[in-house]
Amino acid sequence: MDGETYGPLKALCESAATGVYGAAHTTVLRPGLIVGPDDNTDRFTYWPARAARGGQFVAPGSPRDPVQVIDVRDLAAFAVQAVERQTVGVFNLLSPPGQFTIGDVVDASVEAAWRSSIRSHRRRLCGCPRISWRRRRSPRGPTCRCGRIRR
Repeated sequence: MDGETYGPLKALCESAATGVYGAAHTTVLRPGLIVGPDDNTDRFTYWPARAARGGQFVAPGSPRDPVQVIDVRDLAAFAVQAVERQTVGVFNLLSPPGQFTIGDVVDASVEAAWRSSIRSHRRRLCGCPRISWRRRRSPRGPTCRCGRIRR
């Protein structure tokens, strides 16, 4: 199965389930881009990983282009609730239209990478909570805002 066959095969599975059980007894979940912990697809996690490498990079389209996602935990909660409540129907499971843009995703990825670098940087320096992202230079080497020298 790949990107070209997934959609048509999913549609066939939905038709088969509805054909066997009837629309009154079938629940069809249609999640969009699933994101969250343990995502190994590299479709969404690419952005934070790329931002962590630093430097400039290219993002698709315009920063204003919409992106719709669903967190895997929300998807799982909905699926469990649908089964428990015997909910039937077809459900498109996505964030609301216009809630996120690719610009939001890239900006959040850069921010997350920056915060991760701050934590790493803080450990390399004195551990002072007032650490600056931009290391100040002194004749004795890099220091944090408190003036202590890197250990």
